[in-house]
Amino acid sequence: MDSIEVIKTRRSIRKFTDGPVPDEIIDKIIEAGTWAPSGMNNQPWKFAVIRLELTAGNKFYKPDSISPMGLLNV
Repeated sequence: MDSIEVIKTRRSIRKFTDGPVPDEIIDKIIEAGTWAPSGMNNQPWKFAVIRLELTAGNKFYKPDSISPMGLLNV
């Protein structure tokens, strides 16, 4: 598949699950991010993987703390 075909057939999927993302998938995402171009090739990447179970007992949990996209608002 060539680059133009990839761009034209790319789709955004907005279905989320409650399950954790496997380490292998996170590793692939981070590796893809390190291949992104950077200005003057300075490669300023910093990645943070945060694993946090949001339950009523967690100090970060508030009923309105989860956005519709599943992101934590702190």
